[in-house]
Amino acid sequence: MNPLELVTKTLYSFNEKELTTQVLDAFGKRAETFDQYNDVAKIFFEIKDFSNAITYGEKALKLTKSKEENYTTTKNLINAYNQSNHPEKALTQISKLNSQNQKKKTIQPQKILLMLIINQIIQKKHLLKYQRLNHKILKILNFY
Repeated sequence: MNPLELVTKTLYSFNEKELTTQVLDAFGKRAETFDQYNDVAKIFFEIKDFSNAITYGEKALKLTKSKEENYTTTKNLINAYNQSNHPEKALTQISKLNSQNQKKKTIQPQKILLMLIINQIIQKKHLLKYQRLNHKILKILNFY
């Protein structure tokens, strides 16, 4: 466990959530390397602050130097996008990984699941629109 992780997890366990976020943000704003951004993103993810985990994870992704760093960071971002209910962004990252790794389609099941989730969201929007229309029609016909 690195010192930043030790301090922030200790603060978080003392229920100092706002202070934990402030400390991580202070380190994140001054980060310059992949490892620094990645450490901040990882801790934000562990304390379930997914929006900040995404912010710093995206910055870390831009600074990756190896295929392994890129793959791991992208997978972490996919998980953060899923946790923060951004399936479209997760699918975009999955597509990027698949294009880089034509031989390995290891995240295909995750892609299929996200497509189902997006489809359900679209269907719910159509259903909601249909319900609103029905409500308006019934109101016009004085059923309400």
